Amino acid sequence: MVNFKKTDYLNLDEQLSEDEISKRNEIRTFVDSSVIPTVDKHFANGTFPMDLIKELGQRKLIGASLQGYDCAGYGAVKAGLIYQEIERGDGGLRSFLTTQAELAMFAIWKYGSEEQKKNTFPKWQKATLSAVSDSPKKMQALIPHK
Repeated sequence: MVNFKKTDYLNLDEQLSEDEISKRNEIRTFVDSSVIPTVDKHFANGTFPMDLIKELGQRKLIGASLQGYDCAGYGAVKAGLIYQEIERGDGGLRSFLTTQAELAMFAIWKYGSEEQKKNTFPKWQKATLSAVSDSPKKMQALIPHK
């Protein structure tokens, strides 16, 4: 496997904090070792790398930009760097991650009740619930409506 050779023509790395660069590099290593080696197999078989979802949860990458409820609370820049690195490895995996976090989780984080947050966030974070792949009936059962 060839390691990623970065290009930073605009010297944007100078704008990043050491913490942001460290997280980006950590995710870059994960992508190089765990994501990229599986892309060809999943593409050829028409499958999705579900085996990586639990690891994304363990690394607190699901809902990375959100605060509280066992989410990492990284903020927009660090979450963007995470998503960029995941995208470099597999666009479908990045789509899963951002749909899960920025659409499903954010809506409940911003507008949901405390009960909804306590019911769903731990399951999303541990990747035992997916707004992307689980059925609407399963989601409705877990998200109480008033």
